[in-house]
Amino acid sequence: MYYRLRQVDYDGSETYSRIVTVNGDATRELELTVYPNPMGEYLYVTGQAVPILYTNTGKIIATAEQQGLNALHRLNVGHLPPGVYTLRSSGAARTVIKH
Repeated sequence: MYYRLRQVDYDGSETYSRIVTVNGDATRELELTVYPNPMGEYLYVTGQAVPILYTNTGKIIATAEQQGLNALHRLNVGHLPPGVYTLRSSGAARTVIKH
């Protein structure tokens, strides 16, 4: 797999980064599926590591037990107040919302 970035400036000009080869194993480590977003009573997460949910101040507020590679993890988030949270797992992060 190959990767490069395109940057578009305010004046409309654009530049490209150099092309980088990405190892297939490295991309699998970052695979992370999170749903539903906005959250309801539960937040479901698939990934290679244990998902951890943080407040916007960095406090850990929920974590799931290890279920194995690419397992479906279920976090009980029904008790959380409305807000914006960060979920981290497998070296990746996602922003999730609670209404």
